[in-house]
Amino acid sequence: MKKLNIKKQSYKNTHNNSVTSDYKKLIMLKKAFCIGDDKEINLQMLLDEAQNQALNEIYLIRYLVNTVLNLPEEIHRENNILINFYNSPDKYRKQYRHIKKLYQTNPVFMRTAGKICSELDLLTENNRRITNLVLYALCFEDITAEIKLNPENIVLNLHILQNLLYKSKNVDFKTLSETEQKIVLYLANGYTPDDIISEKIIADTDAENQLLRTIIYNLLPVRCRVKSLCQAMAVIFMGSPYLCSISGALQLLEKLDEKGE
Repeated sequence: MKKLNIKKQSYKNTHNNSVTSDYKKLIMLKKAFCIGDDKEINLQMLLDEAQNQALNEIYLIRYLVNTVLNLPEEIHRENNILINFYNSPDKYRKQYRHIKKLYQTNPVFMRTAGKICSELDLLTENNRRITNLVLYALCFEDITAEIKLNPENIVLNLHILQNLLYKSKNVDFKTLSETEQKIVLYLANGYTPDDIISEKIIADTDAENQLLRTIIYNLLPVRCRVKSLCQAMAVIFMGSPYLCSISGALQLLEKLDEKGE
């Protein structure tokens, strides 16, 4: 009976720790997304909101991926140290404080932060909120009560996307089927999945559009070995940097449309 009681107590402690961690994560995310304390919401609702936002902000996914891939080596290096401490809370907090200080004192870090803040207009609360929503949609598996989204200093959150990209499979756009390429290019050029389906941009019949929906929401993420379309787009942008150029993506789409005529 004593052993049984110990097991029950162990399970109870584990359960309580999980609930506490989820609660802390929820509070952190509400701050990151500028949601008032009085609004009733749960983690799944926040993830749904983030993923919907990300699919309406594909250009922001492209910008963030391109920005992370082209961060100065000094920042990549410090971010990698932080990533290696994801499972060591004390070391993580110490390295996080170190990076935060670098963004206040190191010229390379300061110039990079200034450029990103200017290009995304991160002095505006709503732009910070949207950027954090997109980051959460992409990196929700790595974000915890400890690995937080900073609501004010967005550049401090880029290590989380760096980790996602570095551990993801490299997917070259050219290896996709013609239909998949068209979907990716329309998304890269500002269309949402609903636009592609409802406006019958690629398929004409309801049956074809149902197949298209399956490709968009199921097959593309599976091909990229991720769990969502927004994550798939991030991985594709990483594997095919030329898609990060709006003009380049548009030219490729025009060539595919001409080929189909």
